[in-house]
Amino acid sequence: MLQHLLLSALSGYILDVAYELSDDGQECYDILGLTYNTLYALAYRPEIPSRLVKAAFELKAMSISGYMPTVTECHICGKVEGDLWF
Repeated sequence: MLQHLLLSALSGYILDVAYELSDDGQECYDILGLTYNTLYALAYRPEIPSRLVKAAFELKAMSISGYMPTVTECHICGKVEGDLWF
C-alpha cells in the first residue's frame, strides 16, 4: 500500500515537471514521449528502482529543455582528463 502511494506521488511529480517544461501552444513530442516512457517504467517495470527512473527522467528532461549540465569536461578550465569538479 505504501509503495503504491509513493509511486503515485512520484508520478504526480513527473507530470508536474513535464507540464512546466512544455510550452503552451507548442508541440512537445520529446517531453511527451519521455513522460510516457517514464510512467510506463514506474507502472510495469518494478525491477527498475524508482529512484533510478526518476533520475533518468530528470537528466533527460533537462537535456531536452536545454538545461543539461556539462559533465564531460571541467566547466571552468575545460580540462577533460584527471580530477574534475562539478
